[in-house]
Amino acid sequence: MVSTANINLGYMLMKRPEIAYAFNSFKVDYPQLQLEINDEKADGIGR
Repeated sequence: MVSTANINLGYMLMKRPEIAYAFNSFKVDYPQLQLEINDEKADGIGR
């Protein structure tokens, strides 16, 4: 399961001496979005 993998990744990273603290804000029940915005087009529309 993804949530278990997320917890395990943090645990494995924290065992490494060069990493003081590791965390991840990923939540299985919260949608993850990525937006790509065309700045030129947005400028033209916003005026």
